[in-house]
Amino acid sequence: MEVIEGKITGIDLEDEYIVIGQEEYKLAEDVEIRLNNEAAVLEDLEVEMEVTAIELNGEVIEINALKKEVLEAQGKISAINLDEGYVVIGGVDYKLATEVIVTINEKAATVKELIVGMTVEAELSNGEIVKVYAEIIESSKVEGYISGLDLIGIYHLSVDNQKYHLLREAIVTVNDEEADLTDLLHGMQATIYLVGNDIIKVEATTVNRAREYGEIKDIDLIGIYHITVGSNEYALSQEAIVTIDGKEATLQELEIGMKANVLIEDETITEIDATTIL
Repeated sequence: MEVIEGKITGIDLEDEYIVIGQEEYKLAEDVEIRLNNEAAVLEDLEVEMEVTAIELNGEVIEINALKKEVLEAQGKISAINLDEGYVVIGGVDYKLATEVIVTINEKAATVKELIVGMTVEAELSNGEIVKVYAEIIESSKVEGYISGLDLIGIYHLSVDNQKYHLLREAIVTVNDEEADLTDLLHGMQATIYLVGNDIIKVEATTVNRAREYGEIKDIDLIGIYHITVGSNEYALSQEAIVTIDGKEATLQELEIGMKANVLIEDETITEIDATTIL
């Protein structure tokens, strides 16, 4: 008598043989079958099932098979954390398998494309999600700089001074890495995704920003633009936003001697609020 363990890779009920791993075995006429510790028949066996079989006199006389239980979860995604490998569906935490097959609106996708608010159906194996079928939700996108952040009570985030409701479960990345709401900072460049007025996702990028106030000492609008404010010379964006005495203006209207409050982003001036000195 020999005990054989492995995975079913082939089965032929007509010729009465089974392939376990790479080996083919003859099935006894009265082979005893058990599936998940319950009596079963040959027709219940499937390729990929794990089995323990007993061979006697060249025939398999007993097969104990294991079929992994597949469960389902349905509902809306309320949170995702890819770093810790879990997703919350319908208020329940589920572990994500190492490899998850994702389909969004019947098109192949990845777990990174899942967002809070999506309605999904998920298949689980051994307690882990292995497949996700999701429906895309209608969302809008806003890009700009974070000008306000309120994480007390009802959360809010402002982009370019426009305030939006921020979901506590919103997905956040900073510099393309998983992050938390508390990692967001004023001045970061951000792309926010909205369902209605609710922010469901924030993609933020750290920006080196600073302000300086001083007198315009020099302006060079030929070739690569430069401007000197106070004692410091800066590169000047050709698309810089300019106001003079509170009115919208152009770079060409700036004059040496004006006082200016300038915004410096990544060592380039992008905004100038100038005042005429009489």
